[in-house]
Amino acid sequence: MSMRFALVTVAGNLLAWLGAGSATAASFYSVQQIPFMPADLNDRGDVVGGQYVWNSGNLTDLKSQLGVTNTTFAAKAINNSGQILGDGLVVSQPTTDAPLDFSRSSDRVFLTDGKTVSQISLNASCVGYACPTTTAIDINDRGQILYGVQVPSGSFSQGQNPDGSKFEFNGGEAATGINNQGQIAGQRFGSGRRGPGVGIFEEEQQAIVLTGTVYCPIPTDCFPRETVAKGINDRGQVVGYGPIGVALSSPLRAMFWADPKRNTVGQDLGTLGGSSGPFPFASVANSINNSSQIVGYSYTSDGQQRAVIWENGVLVDLNTQLPIEAGWTLSSATRINNAGQIIGTGLVNGQEQGYLLTPEPIPEPDGAIASFAGCSILLSVAAFKYRKKLR
Repeated sequence: MSMRFALVTVAGNLLAWLGAGSATAASFYSVQQIPFMPADLNDRGDVVGGQYVWNSGNLTDLKSQLGVTNTTFAAKAINNSGQILGDGLVVSQPTTDAPLDFSRSSDRVFLTDGKTVSQISLNASCVGYACPTTTAIDINDRGQILYGVQVPSGSFSQGQNPDGSKFEFNGGEAATGINNQGQIAGQRFGSGRRGPGVGIFEEEQQAIVLTGTVYCPIPTDCFPRETVAKGINDRGQVVGYGPIGVALSSPLRAMFWADPKRNTVGQDLGTLGGSSGPFPFASVANSINNSSQIVGYSYTSDGQQRAVIWENGVLVDLNTQLPIEAGWTLSSATRINNAGQIIGTGLVNGQEQGYLLTPEPIPEPDGAIASFAGCSILLSVAAFKYRKKLR
């Protein structure tokens, strides 16, 4: 009996020690402040946003480096080759001596490798003083780019291959992202509001929507808000958000489509706030990597917005994964790369700032804990021999 008591005591002490150690173990993520609002990052950890690109503390002003004149510049996406897609306001100036003509200014899409910059040409031209407005959307590792075009007659999404050839979508679609397989996440607009569903556009099929979408007239008590696809990974999995019911009070929830070619209704990823209470507990999924890690934001039961990650179906507030002394309140996660790094925005010292989270390895048990565990194993063997002897 004394051997059994010793075994239980050692095992209990070991569990208590390990439990105490886990409370003081290293955090899941380290956090770095980014000196601009980040828009995208690649697998190398290069972060872009505004007119900047950032890597390991090195900040590059793209506008000053590229010598872009009479133009604002905002980087929107970066691929693993370092190609950066952005857009900016171009102001017309017929001659170097002429005043700037803001009446003919328009937004244009630019592509740069940080050394040279090229403007994406359009199939539309200025009509009178109405110039097409273009906005950058995404770029993949194959160099295919997506951008939106707004003309007097409406708006549409368009793509360009590395050789300069264009690929367009059927009228009314809005693209949000392109993966390395050339699949494009987006949504189709209708005259009514749309229920759960998402479109995957295949380049080879010239933007045929492969999944169905439910439309309903605006006056009816149908889906009150549209489902929106926000991100796509190389496996063709899509994330976004949409209403979870037909009631007009139905909140928006983060959605996940594991196979949007077959399943038009997304999986409700849930919220930090639960499903009851006075606040419309909403959540949004912004990005998904090839390991199916999903990031976005969610509201808590008291209405606070928090950056979150979904992994293996589990929703986690990213604020709980930081060191206690970090001093951050992370409000939104924008992108996650295949290395598990996350960008987004949050508050630090009362100011909204951009951040980069980098996963920290879980520490191995130190020598003392390993020795303690070894003693426990030896006692287990001794207890087994003791019981065998009593038989």
